[in-house]
Amino acid sequence: MRFSSCLSAIALTLTLSAVPAQALMITHTQPRKMENTAFTRLGEFFGLHPVDPTRVVIFSNPKAHAGLFFEAELDAPISKIPAGSSALLEIFIKDDQAPRKFNFAIPETKPEAKSKARALYLGLTDAPFSDMSSNKDAKSKVDILAWKISIVDRDGKVLASSASPMWQY
Repeated sequence: MRFSSCLSAIALTLTLSAVPAQALMITHTQPRKMENTAFTRLGEFFGLHPVDPTRVVIFSNPKAHAGLFFEAELDAPISKIPAGSSALLEIFIKDDQAPRKFNFAIPETKPEAKSKARALYLGLTDAPFSDMSSNKDAKSKVDILAWKISIVDRDGKVLASSASPMWQY
């Protein structure tokens, strides 16, 4: 009986080790309006290239830094994301029949520059989202009902995903 119990334990261990664990998880997502000043680092005043060790920021329009940002906090450093991966942001806007999709390439930066960063900011900085950062007028308002963020590798495999509570409806 001891031998069969030992075999059962070995078989269970092999079975569990053959099941791949999800290596990456999005622990929190949050949309937020942000202005240009939110991305100004002290070094920029001295002509240095801005590097933020706490977050990786990707803009839909690299020349515009104000707009609506979706923050995705990860349970592991962004440096653990495989090269060539991207972040897919899907949003449902009021009166749209299908979600709008935005694909953000996760930048290839030096591992030490993003080794500690666990926050990924996906910025919608084109119109009409760029107008949302300031209270210009009611015409620039965009009603976002639900969103979903997925981290996808170069082969299209979803590495991590998180959605707002309304996404399922």
